[in-house]
Amino acid sequence: MSILNTKRLKELQDENTELKNQLHEVYEKKWTKARLEEVLKNVRSEIVSIRNERLKLSSILDDLKIEIEAKKDQKERITFKTTDIFKSIIKKENRFLTGSFFGYASTTTIGLIIWPLFLTSLNISTETIGIIVSVTAVFTLILFYFIGEKNDIESEKKAIIKRNRLYTIGWIIRIFADSTFSAFMIDAYKTVTFKLLFVPWTSFAYNVAKKKSDYFKFLISRELTFNISRIIILPILIYIFVVGFYPFTAAFLLASLLSLAYSLIIKHS
Repeated sequence: MSILNTKRLKELQDENTELKNQLHEVYEKKWTKARLEEVLKNVRSEIVSIRNERLKLSSILDDLKIEIEAKKDQKERITFKTTDIFKSIIKKENRFLTGSFFGYASTTTIGLIIWPLFLTSLNISTETIGIIVSVTAVFTLILFYFIGEKNDIESEKKAIIKRNRLYTIGWIIRIFADSTFSAFMIDAYKTVTFKLLFVPWTSFAYNVAKKKSDYFKFLISRELTFNISRIIILPILIYIFVVGFYPFTAAFLLASLLSLAYSLIIKHS
């Protein structure tokens, strides 16, 4: 009898275990189904959202196309020829403007080419030259805030005249650089004075451009003047160094004279 009860108990335990497994499987299926339904619901929601966004974008694109088509006839057309640009550069009434642009392009060219060569001739390494340029650039940025405030108070014409003199001095003192320290100080001075001059000079140039009947033509003429100036100054620099009579001194003195042309812009009527 005891053996029969033990056998029956074992059967009941097995049935109970099987029932638990079945219930667990049913639960897992229901949970998986619920999870899948939730995922499908989110996917459907995302699809609807994407469709709505697509409709919105399509509507925006259609509106933009209509706006572009409407403005096609309103575009400013180029009505001048290439010869007109050259004529405007050499035109008598633009002589001061052209001269000022020539001074800017030629001096910046000398600064970019000759000044690094001069520092190299002082046996200053390229790494040190890089450090000098980087530090002076940071120093200039720090002062730029004060430069901006000064420009709001001081008239552009007076600022251009005063700062042009300071900038010209910067070219002259470059001749006396003979060490890393002096080169650093002079580079800092010339960078600061250039920025001090460049801000009101550029502002004045754009004010002149606004008064022109053809703004686009003015910009092309300015850029062409810059390039012609560089083409002119490069052979002169080559000649100076071919002659070899104190070439760096001659180049810096030439740049100091050309830098005075910045102020010519204020004479433009």
